[in-house]
Amino acid sequence: MVSFCFSCYHFIHFLSNISLLSSCPFDPWQSISIGLSFFRSLFALEPINRGDCIMEVPYDVQLTEDKLPGELCMLLDGVVDDTAKVAVLLMMVQHLGHESGWGPYAKSLPCKDQMHNLMFWDLNELHMVQNSSIYKEVIEQKDQAKKEFLAIKPVCILFILERFPHLFGEVSMEGFMHASALDFLNHDGFSNSILLYDEQKDVSELKTLQGSSPSGLLDTSKTLT
Repeated sequence: MVSFCFSCYHFIHFLSNISLLSSCPFDPWQSISIGLSFFRSLFALEPINRGDCIMEVPYDVQLTEDKLPGELCMLLDGVVDDTAKVAVLLMMVQHLGHESGWGPYAKSLPCKDQMHNLMFWDLNELHMVQNSSIYKEVIEQKDQAKKEFLAIKPVCILFILERFPHLFGEVSMEGFMHASALDFLNHDGFSNSILLYDEQKDVSELKTLQGSSPSGLLDTSKTLT
């Protein structure tokens, strides 16, 4: 379990309220879901200029590698990079569900079948794009994910068996690749220009890359991770 400071209450309350509406015909949570093909836009109530901050996320509620249990984080130090650690944390959060403070967020994430990601294509499917420039990149990413998984699996299993068996379910290659693919911003070279950290306010600020008129659509795409 992760405890949050009082200053994060409103943000968590916002996520929780939205998750309760999942049974409604129009689900507002789907409007900021990540990785889905539709309902990824927000309506602007007033003019938005390029570079404006449209969201502030308190650092305490962000999924960052330092939110891992301290002992597990130490075991992973020098084994994998911070991006892989975040994937491990996301696997833990997904297993805990509502026992975790990130439950509403984890519930909103797309399953593997809802993601249009070549990482999940098998070799027969990838053969169709073998002559494209993206083929080599996908193969390299798959190999890198496998190397990272083989590095973290013994550590995670040791940690689970000896210390906290309730924190994780099965530690599988498929689960790790899914969690890695969900962690969009750590893999996006564009992220530094749209997500900035304000040390004084201890928040991350989401910036717009283009403006929008009132009632216009602002496509947030995957940047809300």
